[in-house]
Amino acid sequence: MIPLLSPPSTASCISRLLTVEEARPVGSEHWALRDIEKEPFAHARDIHAIRQQKLIYEQASMTPVPGMKEANSDGNGFGRHVDPESNGLFEQNQKINFLGPVAGHRDGSEMHLESRELMVDWRGRVADKRKTGTWKAAWFLNGHTFYLFPLSFCFCVVHFHLQCVILNLTDTVVLTSIGLNLVTFMTIELHQSVAKASNYANHFLGAANLFSVFWGFVADAYLGKYWTIASSLLIYLAGLATLTFAATSDSLKPPDCVPTLTSSCPPAGNRIMTPIVVALYVIAVGSGGVRPTTSAMGAEQFDDTEPVEKAQGVRFFVFYFLAVQLGLLLATSLMVYISTSASMGALYGTGLGLMALGMASFYAGTHKYRYKPPSGSALTRMAQVLVAAARKWNVRVPDDKSLLFESKSELSAIKGTRKLQHSPFLTFLDKAAVQRAGEAGSAGRAGPWRLCTVTQVEELKRMLSILPIWMTMCLVYVSYAQISSVTVAMGMTMDRHVGPNFQIPPVSLVIFAVLITVASIPFYEKLLLPLARRATGNPQGLSPLQRIGTGMVLVTAAYLVAAAVETKRLAEIRSRGLERSPVGTFVLPMRVFWLVPVYAILAVVEVFTAIGQLQFFYDEATDGTRSLGMAFFFASVSLGYFLATAVVDAVESSTGRHGRGGWLTGRFNDGGLRSYFFLLAVIMAVDFLVFLVFAHFYRYKKLSTDDGDDESGRHLELRSQNAAL
Repeated sequence: MIPLLSPPSTASCISRLLTVEEARPVGSEHWALRDIEKEPFAHARDIHAIRQQKLIYEQASMTPVPGMKEANSDGNGFGRHVDPESNGLFEQNQKINFLGPVAGHRDGSEMHLESRELMVDWRGRVADKRKTGTWKAAWFLNGHTFYLFPLSFCFCVVHFHLQCVILNLTDTVVLTSIGLNLVTFMTIELHQSVAKASNYANHFLGAANLFSVFWGFVADAYLGKYWTIASSLLIYLAGLATLTFAATSDSLKPPDCVPTLTSSCPPAGNRIMTPIVVALYVIAVGSGGVRPTTSAMGAEQFDDTEPVEKAQGVRFFVFYFLAVQLGLLLATSLMVYISTSASMGALYGTGLGLMALGMASFYAGTHKYRYKPPSGSALTRMAQVLVAAARKWNVRVPDDKSLLFESKSELSAIKGTRKLQHSPFLTFLDKAAVQRAGEAGSAGRAGPWRLCTVTQVEELKRMLSILPIWMTMCLVYVSYAQISSVTVAMGMTMDRHVGPNFQIPPVSLVIFAVLITVASIPFYEKLLLPLARRATGNPQGLSPLQRIGTGMVLVTAAYLVAAAVETKRLAEIRSRGLERSPVGTFVLPMRVFWLVPVYAILAVVEVFTAIGQLQFFYDEATDGTRSLGMAFFFASVSLGYFLATAVVDAVESSTGRHGRGGWLTGRFNDGGLRSYFFLLAVIMAVDFLVFLVFAHFYRYKKLSTDDGDDESGRHLELRSQNAAL
C-alpha cells in the first residue's frame, strides 16, 4: 500500500511518481480513484496518475480497470496483467509503460492521456516530455529550411546537436529550385514554348503536393509518420539522381540553337523529354511523403494539454512558415546562382547532396521525437459510417444524443485518439451510432459495419465539413502558379540590371516576394495580431478562416495591380512595334522593379492564407487524421497548380480562334496578358464570395471525454466561436 502524503512532506513528495515497487495492490487496500480524491492533501497530479494507469491499460488492449477497484480472481485488482510471481507487482517489460524512460518518479513528465492521443518514444514507451518533443525535436523536422540556419546553429551549439538544420531545408530548397528553374530549363535548353514550360512546372509542383494526400493517408493508417518520411526520402533521392543524370548527359540534350526575332528553335523530342519527366514525377512522389508528415509530426511534438507546450505549439506554424520562406530565399538566390553560373546539372547535383544530408539529419533526431502510433485506416472507418447509416436509413435518431453509441473509456475506440462531441449537422450520419435491439453495449457484437461510435461519425463529419473550405482555397494557388511563371516571362522583357555589373536572373524575381514575406512576419506577429486580439477578444487575434478570407481579398488586389503593371509594359512594347516578337529576344527600358508591388501583395497574401490554412487543417483534423489533414493544405496547392494549367488551356483554346493566337502565346505582348489578369481577378472575387458563405456556416471542432470532473476540464473546446468572417 502507498501511504498517503502527510502535510509536512507534501511539498517535497507531491511530484514523485508511483514506482513499480510501490505499486503493490494488496487485497482491497490499493489506491482507488475515489479514495484519493477524498484525501485533503491529495494533489491533482496524484488523481491524474490513477486515471492514467487506467488509460494506459485500456489503451494497450488490457482488461479495463473501472475505478481501479475491481479485482480479478487472484484478488490483485489489476486483471490478467499482473505477474503472479511478482506478488502483485506491475510487469516491467510491457511495450507501453506509463513510467516512461525513467521509472520511479511522478514529476509530470509522462504524457497526459486523458485529453491527448497516445504518444510514445522511439522505443515504444510512453513519451517522457523532458527528453522528447518540443523544439528539441521540431528543429530536426524543420531543419530542411535553410532559413533557420543561424537560429538552429545557435540551438545546436547550446544543445550539442549539430545535425538539427537539414531535413526541411533540403525539401524546400530542392523542390523550389527545381520548380523555379523549370520554366527557364524548358524554354532555353529544351526549346519548349512558355505555355508548355509553364504547364510542365505546374504539373510537377501540383503532383508533388497531390501525392501528399496519399502519403498522409499511409502515415495515419499504416506506417506512422516516421517510417513514411524515411520511405519517401529514399524515393526522393532516386528521383534526384535520375534528374541529375538526365541533365548532365550529352545524349539527352537537343542540338544547340539560338532563337531570333522572327524564328524559334524546334522543341526537344520524346527521347529527351521522357527521362526528365519521369524523374520529375519520382521526385514529386518522394516530396509528397516528406511535406505533410514533417509538418504534422512537428506539431505533434507539443502537448496541447500543457500550458507551456501549448503556447509553443501555437507558434509552431508561424515558425514553420517562416522557415519555408527562408528556404525559398536560399532557393531563389544561391541555387539560382549555381544554375546560371554553372549548369542545371550542377543545380540538381547540389540538390541531391542536400537531400542526402537531410536524410542523415532526420535519422539523427530519432531518439528525440514523440511518435503517435498509426490509428488504422481512416477511409475504412468513414466507409463503415456510410454503410452503417445507409443500413439504418429508416431508424429514428433519438433526441437525447447521449443514447448514441460511444466508447465507455476516456479515450475513443479509435486507437490513440480522443473522443469528439456530437455536432448537430449532417444528422443522417448519426444513424450509424444508433443502437438497435441486440446491438447495445458493444460495437464488436454488432460489427463495425453496422454500429459505429459517435467519434467515428464525427470524424467523417469533420472531413466533409472541411471539403467546401478546401475547394475554395484551391483557386488561391492558381494565383501563385500564374504569378510565379507569367511574371518570370514578363521580367525577361524588362531591364533587370542592378548597378552596371549585376543582372537579376529572371527566376530570382520571386526573391522580392520572399524578402517581403520574411520582413512581414514580425509585423504580423508583434503588431497586427495584438491589435486584432484587442479588437476581437479572440486570443488568436484572427480565426484561421478570417486570416484565409483576408488573403483571398488581397489576391484579387494583386491581379488588379499586375494588370496595371502590364498596361505600362504594353505601352512600351507597342511604342517599339514589338508585339509579335518572342519573349527573350528584346529588353524594354522598363525596370523590373515595377513588379515589386505585385510580389509585395502576394507576400502578404501568403502570410495570411498559408498560416491560416496550416493551422486550420491541423486543428480541424481529428487525432487519427492529422497527416491527412495537413495533406489537405498541400492538396489545395496541388489542385491550384493543376487548375492553373486548365485555365491556361481553356483561355488559349477560347482566345486563339480566328488565327489571332491565344492571350498567352500569339498575343502575350499584345494585350492578351492584361486581359488574362482581369479575368483571374473576376474569378477570385467570385471565389471569395463563395468562401464567405461556407465560412459563415462553419463550426470549429470540439473535443469531449466522458467524465466531467477532470482538473483540466473534460470538455476541451478548441474553437468555440462562430467562424463567420
